[in-house]
Amino acid sequence: MQLLFHTLILPLLLVVYVAGVRKSFAPLKRSLADVIVIAATCMVMFLAIVPFDQKIKLGRDLRGGVSLIYAVNMPPEADSQAKSDLLTQTIKTLKNRVNPQGVLDLTMTPQGEDRIEVVMPLPGDEVRTAQKSYNAALGALLEKARLTPRELDAALAAGNVAELARGDAARAAQLERLQAAWTAARDARKAFDDAQRAGTQGSTSTGWPIWPQPRRCRTSRSARRCRPARSPPADGSAPWRSANQARSRRSAPTQSPR
Repeated sequence: MQLLFHTLILPLLLVVYVAGVRKSFAPLKRSLADVIVIAATCMVMFLAIVPFDQKIKLGRDLRGGVSLIYAVNMPPEADSQAKSDLLTQTIKTLKNRVNPQGVLDLTMTPQGEDRIEVVMPLPGDEVRTAQKSYNAALGALLEKARLTPRELDAALAAGNVAELARGDAARAAQLERLQAAWTAARDARKAFDDAQRAGTQGSTSTGWPIWPQPRRCRTSRSARRCRPARSPPADGSAPWRSANQARSRRSAPTQSPR
């Protein structure tokens, strides 16, 4: 609506004033009316460009930008018309993918038969401000979510790991589950160490170490049968029979009865 007023309605009103209304005034009143019309026109035009940073957009030559030139692989048997059509279709496809709604100030123009020039202006103050705000918010979020292994281990040992959630309910629930699992693992490890320590003390009290029971196997044609070896006496009166003694007894000749 504003563009329609400045390009069509305002010039039409000025034409009506100059062609008809102005001639009906006396010379003195005509001069006064000219001054009023000129001042009003200047005021309307001035209001159209205020504020300047939002209404006036600098071009690429004043604001600066980046110009990129891309080469397109053309089929060797294509003629000039085919290359021109292919280049036009490529530019159309790029615009539909990069700038489908046409809100970005991008210019894509063909250069020669196989090249495309893409001109991108530098971002304005509004875009820079939005980018700074986004980076600041992202940095604050990462700082809030970052958790070092040392802090996590110290919090687990102290039992206050839920304080690391920093107000996040979902994260607090995950940390509480982690605390419960860590506490259960610590208690299980302590119980295992106590049981191992008690077993070591019980083996040294009898004077004989608690050795693992080996298994003796007998091989037959049909199957292989194994049975555990005999354990040492429970009262600790005699040690195990050594392997040499067992081997000598097995190898000793036996007398058959007559």
